Amino acid sequence: QSWNMKWYEGGVKGEVEMRGGMLSPSKREGNMEANIKILEALSIEERISSVMFGLTGSIDVTTKIRIFGEELLVPLEIKTGKLTNFHVAQVIVYAFLLSDRYNIKVRNGLLYSVALDQIQSIVIDRPYALSIIMLRNEVALNLVQHSWPEMVQNERACKYCYQRKNCFIYHKVLDDGSEETSGVPKAMFDAEVGSLDRKGKKFMKDWEE
Repeated sequence: QSWNMKWYEGGVKGEVEMRGGMLSPSKREGNMEANIKILEALSIEERISSVMFGLTGSIDVTTKIRIFGEELLVPLEIKTGKLTNFHVAQVIVYAFLLSDRYNIKVRNGLLYSVALDQIQSIVIDRPYALSIIMLRNEVALNLVQHSWPEMVQNERACKYCYQRKNCFIYHKVLDDGSEETSGVPKAMFDAEVGSLDRKGKKFMKDWEE
């Protein structure tokens, strides 16, 4: 109810963080005084598959907002934990999907932090957006060719990677990998793959073939 009163009914004037992206930040990056108001929630958990971009996603809220005196159609993602660059990339992808479905240019997206009760406006920065599409194409090519990127062999990078479990399992099953070839401590590797038995490994190999 308090969220509804603050963001939906009355709007809030204050600092809204503007971010462009990790690789190539927008010129508007930083804290800016803004009045942001959610005018209408058009759809909840809207699932969009885009042939143009080769991407599929489910947007928490497809919404119409007013910010800097301008009305915009934007994706709104709600996160309970810490906001990360992965979440920024996710919002940019959802902006692509909305652009394709509604045949309009979606220039912004919103990230809402439940813990902080703050909204972060993501400006769709072209170079950063292109880097996401290029990465998508690289992943798609790997899937088609059944080839996988080399292990980064960096304990710190693996520790904070949200795909660590999937990566370690694929490496163990398809490459006969281990903690040595992964470049991480045995405890970290075993924590992700320790429950994988012979039957599970066979299933994965058959699935990939």
